[in-house]
Amino acid sequence: MTPRVTVLLAVYNGGAYLGEAVGSVLAQTYGDFELLLVDDASTDGAIEALPDDPRIRVLRNEHNIGQIPSLNRGLREARGEYIARLDADDVCLPRRLERQADVLDSHRDVDLVATWTDVVDDAGRLWAPVHSYVDSFADFVSQVVTGRVYLVHPSIAFRRDVVIELGGFDETLNASEDQDLYRRLVLARRQARVVTETLLRYRRHDQQMTVTKSEAVWESDERSYDAFLGALSSASPASTLRMMFRDDARFWRHPPVSHAQLERFLDDLSATLRLDAVERGAVAGAIAESAAAALVSGWWGTAAPSTYSLRARALAAFAAGHGEGRTHAIGSAAPVLTATVHAGHGIGWVRTGLRTALRSDALSGPRRIARGSRVLRRIYTRVVDARARR
Repeated sequence: MTPRVTVLLAVYNGGAYLGEAVGSVLAQTYGDFELLLVDDASTDGAIEALPDDPRIRVLRNEHNIGQIPSLNRGLREARGEYIARLDADDVCLPRRLERQADVLDSHRDVDLVATWTDVVDDAGRLWAPVHSYVDSFADFVSQVVTGRVYLVHPSIAFRRDVVIELGGFDETLNASEDQDLYRRLVLARRQARVVTETLLRYRRHDQQMTVTKSEAVWESDERSYDAFLGALSSASPASTLRMMFRDDARFWRHPPVSHAQLERFLDDLSATLRLDAVERGAVAGAIAESAAAALVSGWWGTAAPSTYSLRARALAAFAAGHGEGRTHAIGSAAPVLTATVHAGHGIGWVRTGLRTALRSDALSGPRRIARGSRVLRRIYTRVVDARARR
């Protein structure tokens, strides 16, 4: 009998973590599934050590081809209508498949469902929870356009036929295939949702692709992001907008973006995605929030004081014109920010020094102690801001 769900796991030398990941799938409350492992020419024996269970199916690559081609092989050979992703070092909680299948079954217009996730360290201790919300197409567009989509890839489930129709995962990328998929779903006007329940434990450790190949991840993501922004508005400066959305310090060294260009981008993406007035307003507000955030980070020190005033003017106008509450207030406060930018740089210098000190090798011991405390881990990540920035 054909299973409703295929749990797709591409693995190369899964090691000690693989057994726990597989066990968490076999313990699901939802029973109509297959676990499809694409073995990318592993040599560690972890696959051979798995239990003999009829729900497990293994495809073996003759040689190592990489994660993204392996995932695409799994997509082509999966038997399920729905694909639930998982990585070899992560753990599903028991009701994960049940809850995601229920959303996909009951909402035919939704094509991708993620879940809340606990990020844990290599010992399984909580590092940080990831609680995202996507309640409408406008939410999905806003988050994807502004680079603030926090859907953990191993937590997603999606309709197999839809993703195959979109071309599967992009094999020209070295990584960031999940972010690229979200962008193509938006361009196709597809819906996504999040189950607001923690149903996955995402393990953070030094052997992950996102750690070992961080430069490849950034390069792939930037290439995909620029192509996406260009598809939304061919007349807009995609790279500059991406830097603004990502709060990248290089934004302030590129040719300045004008208020007219920001408005043109909003007009073009609204037309491309066929947004109604409510959706357009929500996306405009999200872009305004990014503009306001760039204003503040420039004031902290990412922008040279001599250029801050000229470049900040367009951001302030857009933030004040389309933002509400704090965003509108920041846009309206641009004259004050410009007048005090030297003081802002001084405060930013202190913040940068504190972050550098906390990351230093001299504090490796206290950092290990802090990882054992949930409270101290949260304080550390807030001060240091563990997200990589370029």
